[in-house]
Amino acid sequence: MLNVGREKIIKNNLTKSVILETGDAENLRFDDNYFDLITIGFGVRNFQDLKKGLNESFRVLKPKGTLIILETSVPQNRIIRFFYSLFTRTYIPLMARLFSKDLTAYNYLLNSAEVFPCGENFRNILKSVGFNDVKIRPKFFGSSTIYIASK
Repeated sequence: MLNVGREKIIKNNLTKSVILETGDAENLRFDDNYFDLITIGFGVRNFQDLKKGLNESFRVLKPKGTLIILETSVPQNRIIRFFYSLFTRTYIPLMARLFSKDLTAYNYLLNSAEVFPCGENFRNILKSVGFNDVKIRPKFFGSSTIYIASK
């Protein structure tokens, strides 16, 4: 993925403004108040220590900076949640068996999505770290959610 990103950065002449790095989200090498914007797509659920990772994001974000997180969630509507569960518990494992040799990755995805704190629970965690003005934007019938928070 980083190679694809590098190619796009070069193609769009962004080499002076975008730098790609790998690292530990719970122990960032950047100074305090370094970034204007932090985006995390389907990654927060994988933090070893959720609060530690969010604290690191808060630390490196400039005052009035923005954190945008896209993460899996479980639909709140009971009817939609029923069909979501049916889909995730039958169709996805079937596709995994047909097309992948690593079923544990799919099981991890499903299980971690079910236990991840979403909606108001995740908003409360973001606020406890210090973020404010936390907006919650459910997408795809609530199976994914965008969280926008300010420092």
